[in-house]
Amino acid sequence: MIPYLFWSALYLGIDYWNGAAPSDIAYRFLTFNASAPFYFVILIIEYYLLLPVLQKLATAKRLAIPALISWASCFLIFYSRFYMEIKLPFFVVASAPTYLIFFVLGIYLRNNPIKLDNKILTLLVVFAIGLSLTETYTLYHNFHDIGFSVATFKTSSFLYATFVILLAFKNANKQFPLGGIFAFFGEISFGVFLSHIFFLTGVVRGIDKCLPAVKQSGLLYQFLLIMLTLMCCVVFALVARTINKTIAVKYLGQ
Repeated sequence: MIPYLFWSALYLGIDYWNGAAPSDIAYRFLTFNASAPFYFVILIIEYYLLLPVLQKLATAKRLAIPALISWASCFLIFYSRFYMEIKLPFFVVASAPTYLIFFVLGIYLRNNPIKLDNKILTLLVVFAIGLSLTETYTLYHNFHDIGFSVATFKTSSFLYATFVILLAFKNANKQFPLGGIFAFFGEISFGVFLSHIFFLTGVVRGIDKCLPAVKQSGLLYQFLLIMLTLMCCVVFALVARTINKTIAVKYLGQ
């Protein structure tokens, strides 16, 4: 919570400086919306509060229950948006029911092996990518809402994420050449999560000012956004941890 409060104060302070109304600032703070990805913090809090119940669902026979709850939540979000014309607040859309399957699946995988082999899991990942692309195109073609079309709370996105998680856990104990680098990213991942929007905003402005022609190439533009933002986050984490690792972890999440 301490790193979350620090970065929330930073984001909201910048918005207030740029003219945001105090009422809007207060609402966003109370709904964990100081920055768009911060819904994840309140989501984890919800799951910890529900942990005694969720642990009972983490069995092979009961995993279908959180899966159905997540699917029903995705359907209701879709139906309310496009057929009832109700745009739910994001802290409601991204609340515990929507992503329930992933938290319960995590509890299940902690104590249970994955019986599918890598070939089958890889094929399922590829199939889910194709399904996700198809659903994204269909949604955009029919409703012309690019934000919702590429959002994570879609059935195909959930299938893709589930298969990737299973494949990752299946091979979690294997040694990889870049294992040390991934371990480091794991250590600073919360800090990257909290800070990346701050650096992304600066990267976007920098590219717009110095390399505006790059925006004509969508893939190159996205690649630069990802790599430059990640580089800024990593450099910031390294500098903060070098100065004082204890403070960096406790207050910045690095």
